[in-house]
Amino acid sequence: MIAAMERVEVVFLRSELDAMIAFLQEQGVMHMEDVPLALENYPGYLHRVHLPRERKEEFDTLEELRRLAREAMPLLAVTPLLDAVDAAARDFAGDNPDIEAWGNTVRMCHRTLRSLARRRLNIQDNKDVLRNYRRVLENVAPLMAERRALLGVTAKAMIIPAAAAEDLDDLEKQIIRDVGPECDLARRMMDRTNIVAVVTHPAGRGDAVGEILRERGIIPLDVPDKTLTGITIEEALRRIDAKLRGFDAELERLGVERAEFSLAQGPALHALDRAITDRLAQLSVVRSLAESRLVTVVHGWIPTDTYEAFRRAVQQRFGAQAVVGRLPQTELDRRRIPTLLRNYGIFKPFQLILRMFDPPKYGTLDPTWIVAISFVLFYGFILGDAGYGLFIVGVAAWAKRRWGRNELMRDAFSIAQWMGASSIVWGIVYGEFFGNLPELYLGLHPLFHRMHQPLVLLGVAVGYGIVHVPISLVLGAVEGYRHGHREHAEEKLGMLLGLAALLVAVAGILGYFPGGMGPTLLTAGLLFAAAIVLLVHAMGAMAAMGVMEIIGLTSNILSYGRLMALGLASVVLADLANAVLGMPGWSGIVIGIPLAGIIHLLNIGIGVFSPTIHSLRLNYVEFLPKFYEPEGRSYEPFRKELSW
Repeated sequence: MIAAMERVEVVFLRSELDAMIAFLQEQGVMHMEDVPLALENYPGYLHRVHLPRERKEEFDTLEELRRLAREAMPLLAVTPLLDAVDAAARDFAGDNPDIEAWGNTVRMCHRTLRSLARRRLNIQDNKDVLRNYRRVLENVAPLMAERRALLGVTAKAMIIPAAAAEDLDDLEKQIIRDVGPECDLARRMMDRTNIVAVVTHPAGRGDAVGEILRERGIIPLDVPDKTLTGITIEEALRRIDAKLRGFDAELERLGVERAEFSLAQGPALHALDRAITDRLAQLSVVRSLAESRLVTVVHGWIPTDTYEAFRRAVQQRFGAQAVVGRLPQTELDRRRIPTLLRNYGIFKPFQLILRMFDPPKYGTLDPTWIVAISFVLFYGFILGDAGYGLFIVGVAAWAKRRWGRNELMRDAFSIAQWMGASSIVWGIVYGEFFGNLPELYLGLHPLFHRMHQPLVLLGVAVGYGIVHVPISLVLGAVEGYRHGHREHAEEKLGMLLGLAALLVAVAGILGYFPGGMGPTLLTAGLLFAAAIVLLVHAMGAMAAMGVMEIIGLTSNILSYGRLMALGLASVVLADLANAVLGMPGWSGIVIGIPLAGIIHLLNIGIGVFSPTIHSLRLNYVEFLPKFYEPEGRSYEPFRKELSW
């Protein structure tokens, strides 16, 4: 349901501005809006509240600190526990924040974590360079095995594309001609795309060789460390291995240092980010307030059932220095009124499904409970396996305990539990527990065998559409009449009657309508005529489009057949896993059990996502657009940052 809202005005003495803002944030129930002004900045009238210079400087400082904090937080080795963050937040609570102390802590964390990250990246880069150089040396070693040359002194190594191999002969001739006959060029394939080559030359002639290589656009391999120059390749490899071990030890030490710092300062950093965000919100919200020489005015929206408690809290805190009153909302566009969805019990988590859209316009229908029922019903109808359902319920319960403090995660896993429960119920009907295990090993025959009765299953799936789509049209007509949109209501009602005419005709053709074809044609004709009258009255010359839309509704209904197809695909995979499990002899134990487990896990993974997507699609595409009005704005109360 959509909670009733009150438009509220709070008038208080200007001297209580800071205290009132902190109080409203602590209460966390008022959706703030700009106070309307008769004249902007005109003497004798209310005018906007502007931050004084020192508050603007504080605002700029806090924005910079929040930027630094949010740059530093991803660099923490571990995300701090919420309880530790809550405990640290108490150190930064109070009406007079110490911005300088906040800044010192944030800058220290930012500086330390950035330094640790840079050192780690530098070491990792050096390690990668050495590892690549070592790989090249391993390929160079065979070329220099019979040559008494030292890289960087009497030899230069290079890597060139394999496509340029034919140019190496010309290069060798040029080097011998220009540098001397003592020079030599050896080569070998390094991998499928590159060749490693080594030019040996007399001592002191390296610059001449390098000049020839540069003229040809070849860059010799640089030695990454001077200590690797002028030694044998074997010695270079030993030194590289020693350096790599040193890098690994340094990376491990840095990891320990980063982890210790994260455990010590991570909660404070996260708590400071929340405190800074709360303080910025306090400084920002004043722009929506108005004031005169003596008083300040706040306008906003709060749920009707919290109004009295809010009013009493204001009186208790401020006494005669503040007064709360209701404002009329009769002349307001309902799209201006914030929408708070407030469902209870089992339907509350399913509000998450509607977050894909903007909230419904205030005063219209909240379809959460209808979507919840149809979504769970469709999902279980598709998956329909009691074993899979138990697995999903168990995993969702564990995840809910693990991450349940986050409302979004808690709602998601609550929905998953209902999905699993629906699958268990349908699995009992289908007689499926990890596929056909009950039938194979216990001799239990299902109440309804999906694989043996696909046409009946298809009929049930389409039957869902025959119920689901007309419900959406009925809701569209009711909402249209309720809000004075008569043409819209008649359009939906005309489509409903036209669809009913088509369904009657199909039932008569299939022999399910009593009385034979005569009553069928008469009933269908009367319904269709009534539909045309309503469409013409509502749409005028566009009534033909309404008739085409009626035809489109039949395809909407037939699209519910996907419920049957997806379910049968899941059954096939489950039965395949059980067929593998039934392999004779030791192969059934050594190969069959692990392979069957893998197939079942794969099927569960598919069964989590595919039925979810298609159950949502039927609600999002076939059901909601016919009546749902996502034209509202979300209720966003002015409150402190949530711990999750």
